[in-house]
Amino acid sequence: MMAALQLSAPVGAQQGSHLHEPNAPNVPLVADNAAKQREIVMKSFADCVVDSARARRLALEFIAMDPQSEDGGKFGDKVTEPGCLPNVGQTKYASKLAFTPFLFRYELLGALYRQTYRDAPSPALKDLPVRDYAKEFASGTVPNTILSLRQFGDCVARIAPVESHNLVMSDIYTAKENTALTAVLPNLQACMPPGQSVGFGRGILRGALAEGLYRLREASNSSESSVDA
Repeated sequence: MMAALQLSAPVGAQQGSHLHEPNAPNVPLVADNAAKQREIVMKSFADCVVDSARARRLALEFIAMDPQSEDGGKFGDKVTEPGCLPNVGQTKYASKLAFTPFLFRYELLGALYRQTYRDAPSPALKDLPVRDYAKEFASGTVPNTILSLRQFGDCVARIAPVESHNLVMSDIYTAKENTALTAVLPNLQACMPPGQSVGFGRGILRGALAEGLYRLREASNSSESSVDA
């Protein structure tokens, strides 16, 4: 499953300021690589989007959809916040940003996890009940690609919660991210399907681990609430 950053229909076109408008982030410039710059912008954009109560609610609906479906693609446009279109130095990237719904979904999962669990100590996740991944999606059916990534992210998050957390929290293309990647990589092989090799980029790896961590920690919180009640 090789995943590459792609462009699609424009996201976050200016639509007025009647909605919550967080300050648009100033995104650091990676002048020598447009693809890296788009990834940095997409992460900053997603972090800003989930800071809006309206958009966060829609983001939670969006991550329960198949982003590759027609409905998922249309719904992805609703999640964006006009006030979050980043300022990227003097570059052209910010004004022409567009993301595939597939990739934007994984950036939103990372943003949701960072917003909710940035300062929360990591609990033990390994022995939480096995989840029925398909039931997490509104339709109950999603492509095997997404289910495979969901299973993989869940597995790695269980056996390496601290290493996964550090990677999802790190800023991309930094020394901190490199250190986090080095720490998490030895745990990946144990979660690969038997007899198969799965290839994907670092962005999708971060997103898959973010989904695994987010879903597991939400489930852990629900279980604790039920016990307390």
